[in-house]
Amino acid sequence: KKPEKEPEPPKTGDNSPKILSYVFPSERDYPDDEAGAEQKAFDEFLLEEFVSGLEDDYLNIHTTLVDPSHFGIDMTAAEVTIGDAVSEEFLAEARANNLELKERFEAFNYDLLTEEQQESYKLYQFLLENALTSLEGDFPYMDWAFSPMQGLQNGIVSMLMEFEFYSLEDVDAYMAMMKDIPRYVDDVLEFSRKQERMGYFMPDTAAHSAMQYCKSVIKDGENAALLTAILHNLEHCELLDEQQKAAYCDEARRFFVEELIPCYQKIHDTLDFLTDERNNQMGLAHLKNGKEYYELLFRQRSGSDRSVSETKELLHSYLKL
Repeated sequence: KKPEKEPEPPKTGDNSPKILSYVFPSERDYPDDEAGAEQKAFDEFLLEEFVSGLEDDYLNIHTTLVDPSHFGIDMTAAEVTIGDAVSEEFLAEARANNLELKERFEAFNYDLLTEEQQESYKLYQFLLENALTSLEGDFPYMDWAFSPMQGLQNGIVSMLMEFEFYSLEDVDAYMAMMKDIPRYVDDVLEFSRKQERMGYFMPDTAAHSAMQYCKSVIKDGENAALLTAILHNLEHCELLDEQQKAAYCDEARRFFVEELIPCYQKIHDTLDFLTDERNNQMGLAHLKNGKEYYELLFRQRSGSDRSVSETKELLHSYLKL
């Protein structure tokens, strides 16, 4: 019996993206005083952060913007990959970038901002502080890339099933990202090995759950729901003619069998190798600073700065009503 239900293939229908309007700072009217100058600078800062956070990440751009050129983003300049796995270089760069952002952000005068901007300020401050905290000490090594239900083994499925085609270039990008999965998985597995050496590998029960998922994909082979979804996406792409659909489907099927299934096998075998009764089997609370890391996860997932204990008390008070 499979530990998780495979997601159903995507259904056909209207996949037109929802477009939200945006007024650039250069098009807005600001007061002609110190407050107006600060308000304009703050809006420009947020716009710059939005664009810089997207322009080097093809997948992020594709899933966020209908017309990237509207924001001055050149899609052809973005490398088509599924991103960078966590590494020492990645963490060092993230720390440096966030500290620089913190310095620039804190230079704004909160009192001069509009009420709406102050709300944006508090939200950005909350996100930035959490991002900085997540990079402190050993916190980056406590995140499990292959956690049950939400790990990379599931994320691959979600990415390939939910990708939308808006142009012919998107089809080629889809294939390129699929072919980038083995590289990304290798990098993530290398980081997982380091986690194990540092004593932060996941409990065996969590690893076994991820392994079972991998085994189900491997066992199903060409009958796997993932391949069904990939072929469904390509076969129902109205941008392609029948000959192109057949060619892309053949290429996808071959890659799935020759590369993706072995990729899932590699995940399974590596997790199997790393499981050990000497690993922490009792959850985050039994790791050094594990409770503090759990509090961070709770803030990130809930979007609230309440502590876990405060939230529990609040829930109990609601249940007593």
